[in-house]
Amino acid sequence: MTQAQITVRRNFSFTHLAGARHFVTILEKHETQHKDAGFGSHFDLANWYASACFLMSFSAVESALDEVIDDLDIPDAVTTPVVKKPLFDRCDAVLQHLGKPKLDKGAKLSQELNLLRELRNALAHPKAEWSDDLVLYADLTKKLIQWKVPLSPFVAKPSDAFPLGCMSAGASKWAHDTAIAFINHLRSSLGAKPTNWGI
Repeated sequence: MTQAQITVRRNFSFTHLAGARHFVTILEKHETQHKDAGFGSHFDLANWYASACFLMSFSAVESALDEVIDDLDIPDAVTTPVVKKPLFDRCDAVLQHLGKPKLDKGAKLSQELNLLRELRNALAHPKAEWSDDLVLYADLTKKLIQWKVPLSPFVAKPSDAFPLGCMSAGASKWAHDTAIAFINHLRSSLGAKPTNWGI
């Protein structure tokens, strides 16, 4: 007698995005609760949750790429050579295999995702910098201001955008929304069915 077997696939992109959205909601309430409080101990929660939101939002994009590769039955011969390459290179390899145009790296969405990647990297692989000799921090601060990412109401100086000012509900929402927008754009570019996130 043959027994039927059901298998399921765990999609981490949704899990990560749902977690990020949860953190955004908490941060929005937290900032309202401590309105006009300035910098203080209440910033710790913002720091923890916003950091998690940046990490989870970019991880959602990486997960979504793996999931769409599976959805479209892209052969290992296409993905294995680029498995350790940057995200955009992996996306381009799949697009090229399907005869689709490569990603426009100069497009606003691509640039914003690249900033999210840089923020994730700076948090996941931190490098301590002295306040009188800022290099990476200054570069990320400049980009956060350039892209008008909403900064924390608890941090007065825009020059502290990274690593302090970006720990905000607004920046967390930007990260979450950027991830969803890029995933939707990637799936559309690949000819895959859209995802109804519901978050």
